[in-house]
Amino acid sequence: MKKEAIFKKGLKELIETSSLEDITVVSLCDYVKSNRQTFYYHFRDLYDLLAAIMLREQINYPFSDLAFENMHDAIVKYINDNYRFLSEVKKSYAGDLIDNFIYSFIYDKLQQFYKLYPPKTVSKDYLLSMERCLSNVLSLEYSYHITALRKEGPQKIKKRLKRIWDYFTKTYLQTEL
Repeated sequence: MKKEAIFKKGLKELIETSSLEDITVVSLCDYVKSNRQTFYYHFRDLYDLLAAIMLREQINYPFSDLAFENMHDAIVKYINDNYRFLSEVKKSYAGDLIDNFIYSFIYDKLQQFYKLYPPKTVSKDYLLSMERCLSNVLSLEYSYHITALRKEGPQKIKKRLKRIWDYFTKTYLQTEL
């Protein structure tokens, strides 16, 4: 296993038992049995390591159908499967990495969706603007779901976010499926 992968895996494992704010480069190096020089050869700091982790993270999305429900279910499953890691990163100095990760996933799925179902009455610039806007709104809602300790039940959040999705797609993009 490459050193970068060892540090990534080690940090994710440490976060399962410690808060991110308690983890230092020294404690991570001790955990993975490496030295600080090796860490700093690959990463500038823990934020850089977290950015590298999030760059490689993927939400498993095996569906060919780009319906909102499938995208939502994939995001919620990813959040539930990685909750400790995501919540620790989200409440840290690196919380923006989670927002950007979820945003990118949603934006990618929206672009795929509108390639299949292009709205006929709006320009490409307007469509891009609406895709960015909807991606931003939904990603912030999922990020809040992570930081709010998942107080909102899965069906309630799905219903609420589906209303937001429908509002954007029907009101701003005049898309009817």
